[in-house]
Amino acid sequence: MRSASWRITEAAGRGGRGGGIRTHGLYTPSVARYQAAPRPDIGSTLLRNRFFGKFLLNESQSEITKGSGVISHKLHLYLRMLNFRGFLVILSVWGCLVVSANAFRTVVIDAGHGGKDDGAKRYGVKEKDLNLDTAKRLEKILKRRGFHVVMTRRSDRFLPLKDRAKIANRYQDAVFVSIHYNAHPDTSVKGIETFYATMEGRKLAAGIQDLLTKRIKQTRNRGIKSGRQYAVLNKTRMVSVLVEGGFISNSWERGRLNGAWYRQIVAEQIAKGILIHK
Repeated sequence: MRSASWRITEAAGRGGRGGGIRTHGLYTPSVARYQAAPRPDIGSTLLRNRFFGKFLLNESQSEITKGSGVISHKLHLYLRMLNFRGFLVILSVWGCLVVSANAFRTVVIDAGHGGKDDGAKRYGVKEKDLNLDTAKRLEKILKRRGFHVVMTRRSDRFLPLKDRAKIANRYQDAVFVSIHYNAHPDTSVKGIETFYATMEGRKLAAGIQDLLTKRIKQTRNRGIKSGRQYAVLNKTRMVSVLVEGGFISNSWERGRLNGAWYRQIVAEQIAKGILIHK
């Protein structure tokens, strides 16, 4: 919920009747009256307010836990706070569509490695070059679909991991996609895999992985995996994924990765995944 805002309205009175309904405020992580403490371990944000107490709001709007009764009606969640001097206070919380987690207009594309950092390389094929070519193809597709696209690099230059995250974190309404190709000491290993660090990132990773492996045949679907160990995922404050498009260390797969047609397919399927997630 790092990039989301939530409109909070209040209906107060004994038994929930009377007092009418008034807008209580717009919650964003920067609003002081609601002290927000992200809880990535449970995919939620803990909201605190000295007047209403505290409750946990799940990123997906699917559950509220600890300290609240919950009434669900259509797309709204009603949080029933029972600690307000015998009064029933009902808060209706719904994602504002223009600023919710899925309402993004910016895509930050990170072409992994670059400059002095070649990434994986075998027989003259360098990962940094494949990453950048795929990133530029993805940029072109997304721009045609009306997205604002930001590239962490668009030339063969070295960029520290913290700087890649810093570039991404300038944008509130964004998703982050880091593009890589893989290598393994066992040259028989091949396939595609996608990493994520948050529950919302998991949804995007699953969509992209499914599209890639349905379109690219004769390789292994290595699935989606937690990638919280990767700085570009754990230091970015938005929905983020890291795509590994195949293994340079596998001679058969390396031949495919080295073909422009293959990288075009990777770019197209990532773009489709982003559009579906939106």
